Amino acid sequence: MCVGGMPEPQSDHALRVARFALDAVRAANSEVVASVMGDLNPRYCLFGDTVTTAAKMEAHSERNCINISIQAKKALDDQCPGISTTPRGLINIETRNVECFFLDQTRENYQVARVTGQAARMKLLETV
Repeated sequence: MCVGGMPEPQSDHALRVARFALDAVRAANSEVVASVMGDLNPRYCLFGDTVTTAAKMEAHSERNCINISIQAKKALDDQCPGISTTPRGLINIETRNVECFFLDQTRENYQVARVTGQAARMKLLETV
């Protein structure tokens, strides 16, 4: 599981997570609560429905696929037009059906994500 926009919110969080996912594993997009837990071995932990849903999505995913929710897809469509996904339909997660997509692992998606990320960084630098 991967979380974007932590500990400080980022306007392009879904794009950053997608770029990471294309290089690594999975993506999710919603609110969570974070805290450092433990005295002997402190850990930065995330809590919330999103964390539970992401774990269930991972359990219902397919090997070597990047499984994303409809919310993550919508955020990606806004932040990185042109990135492609494949609908996988409704996945039953506990008591609800969640619409899921696979982030296509194509050469074009890698290029779109990198170019969009570079443009976003340049735009950010212009405002500083």
